[in-house]
Amino acid sequence: MTVAVIDGEDEIARCIIFPKAFQAAVHTDEALFVFGQSDASGVSHESGVLCRLAPQDDEIHRIGCGIATHQNDRLQAEPGSPKRRYYCGFRKATAKDVAISGEKFRVDLTLDGEGGEAAHIDIALSVKSDSRSERATIKTEVALVLAEVFGPAVPHVCVIDRDDARHPLRSDPECLVRGTPRFSALQSSLPFGD
Repeated sequence: MTVAVIDGEDEIARCIIFPKAFQAAVHTDEALFVFGQSDASGVSHESGVLCRLAPQDDEIHRIGCGIATHQNDRLQAEPGSPKRRYYCGFRKATAKDVAISGEKFRVDLTLDGEGGEAAHIDIALSVKSDSRSERATIKTEVALVLAEVFGPAVPHVCVIDRDDARHPLRSDPECLVRGTPRFSALQSSLPFGD
């Protein structure tokens, strides 16, 4: 079944791949989205998973493991290689909180089935500015706003990586939560007594 339209209430999962979504071996909100080089039309792309088409955590994990496997095949990065990419889990948000827009930017969600995955979503950021510096600033700010709407990580280690000591979750099981200070800051600001 192909879903033509992504509803605002749909859940979107963002796969966490090491090292891209990490800073100094810790997953951070700042690294959840890294809108890099724009294509010929001036749009930067990231990806997600439409949870309606992958409703179980195991299905999202399968897709994430497939993304890492594809990257490792392309890089010829065998287990234990320093070039290796690792799927570490996912975070979820509601589509209406991801498909945002402002005066100089717009984030569009398109179900594109990339890589043969029916649930694959293209998350496209369009920025309207002639200034290279302003475009870079907007990309960074939008990435941070998007990260804030995604919930906590659901960790996972792919079967192929279970014996790989280099996997981030093997060396630091807390690497997915230590880098998201908004949760600890929120807890410390709650009005509870000593």
